[in-house]
Amino acid sequence: MGACPWDARKVLPSGNRHHTAVVTHGVLCYVNHHQFEVINQKFKLRERVASPYALAGRVCASLADRWKDRHHPNESPVYVFEDGGPDKGGLINAMKLAPALDDPMFEPSRDITDPRGRARKGVIQLQAADFFAYELRKARVERFDRTNRPVRQSFYRLLGVQDLQWPQFTPEVSARS
Repeated sequence: MGACPWDARKVLPSGNRHHTAVVTHGVLCYVNHHQFEVINQKFKLRERVASPYALAGRVCASLADRWKDRHHPNESPVYVFEDGGPDKGGLINAMKLAPALDDPMFEPSRDITDPRGRARKGVIQLQAADFFAYELRKARVERFDRTNRPVRQSFYRLLGVQDLQWPQFTPEVSARS
C-alpha cells in the first residue's frame, strides 16, 4: 500500500457502528456484524471475543505479527489503534488470547485536547486507515447488499490488486474447519 507511508509494524484499525475493517501493511480485515452474530448464536463466540471490532483488530494484529516474523523477526511490534474505538476493552482482551500478542496502544487520529486539558498529537496514519476502512465497507456493501455493482477500479489500483476475494464464512463452513 504505497499510498500510506506508515511503519509496517503498526496496526492501524478503524471501525463504525455497522461494520469493522482494519488496515495493516497490505492487509484488510473485514468482519460483518450480522455474520458475527449468527456465528455467536451457534458457537458462543462472544465468550471469547466480545465484538466484531475486537475480532477484526485481533486478526489484523495476528496477520501483522506473522508478517513481522517473516520480514523483521528481531523487532517488537507496536499495535496502534484509534482511541475511542467501539470496544477498547474487548480488543485488549482479544489480544490476550493464545497465542497472546502485545497490548495495543490507543492514539487519536487527529490532534485533540483530552478531558484533562492536555494536548494529544494525532497519528495521521490512522486517517489513512479510516479511508481504507470506508472504501472496503463501501465495496462490500455495494457488491453484496445493494446493487452488485463492481468495486471502483481506483480502489483496486490503490491496493495494487485486480480483484478482492470475499470469502463468506457461515456457521456450516466454520463447523467443518
